[in-house]
Amino acid sequence: MPDYTALRDTTATPAIRDNGIPAILYYGSGGFMDHASGKYDTPPTPNNADTHVLRLGVKERRIDGVVHRRLQVLLAASGLAVEPTPDMTLEFGGVEYPIDKVEPLAPGAVDVMYTLDLRL
Repeated sequence: MPDYTALRDTTATPAIRDNGIPAILYYGSGGFMDHASGKYDTPPTPNNADTHVLRLGVKERRIDGVVHRRLQVLLAASGLAVEPTPDMTLEFGGVEYPIDKVEPLAPGAVDVMYTLDLRL
């Protein structure tokens, strides 16, 4: 079986780091949500992780006559303490973007990188 951890650490992450730009992934941890009210009794603790992204471009979709634009980026998976989710944000180039969609590239159950759709 191929060594996907080595692919992540020695190929994918360096390629994104060397050709991309620094970024910060913002996320919360902990906290307790009252699901009946949909509100936090104890808010999550804010955290962040330094990483790198490579911009792929902007994609557009028309839904019910409304154009939705998303910026697609590749996010390096190596060294992240958490897997990105749509309730997180990503900052780079001085702008903070909400994450709309996450697609992991995970052969052999090893997250090598993520394709993120970011709301503009």
